[in-house]
Amino acid sequence: NIVSPTDINSSAVIEYAVAHLKVQHIVLCGHTSCGGAGAALGDSRVGGVLDTWLTPLKKLRRENKAELEGITDQGARAARLAELNVAAGMETLLSNVVVEDAVNERGLLVHGVLFDIGSGKLRDLGVGNSKANFVESERVVRGNHGMLVFGGEGSTMATR
Repeated sequence: NIVSPTDINSSAVIEYAVAHLKVQHIVLCGHTSCGGAGAALGDSRVGGVLDTWLTPLKKLRRENKAELEGITDQGARAARLAELNVAAGMETLLSNVVVEDAVNERGLLVHGVLFDIGSGKLRDLGVGNSKANFVESERVVRGNHGMLVFGGEGSTMATR
């Protein structure tokens, strides 16, 4: 869920989904118990390309040092870093020209959520452009293998 503007792989996937498949929703999903967030909270090196991959998370850690150090539980601290990462990724995603055009031209909705590994629940983080378009009733996004339900109190996921 690290969205980098220079990652040609994720940019290609986003462009294909948005411009060619005309998806109506994009969900940027972080998760609790994230090994990357846990590693980024420390100063030791993981090794190889993983250290490069963790650079954006370490930057977020430095930028939010006071808030993160105020969280005493290590798991909660890592979860908060994962939330911050979703918010940062959302900024990058919404500034992608293909996404930006689809938002303006056809109302593409972009959701930022956190998956809680322990409970199996999704929590809408209120980042992205979908919050402004919420209505009182639930919004259902159906797929071949699962269903995301966005409603007033958050999000839920069911599989079929």
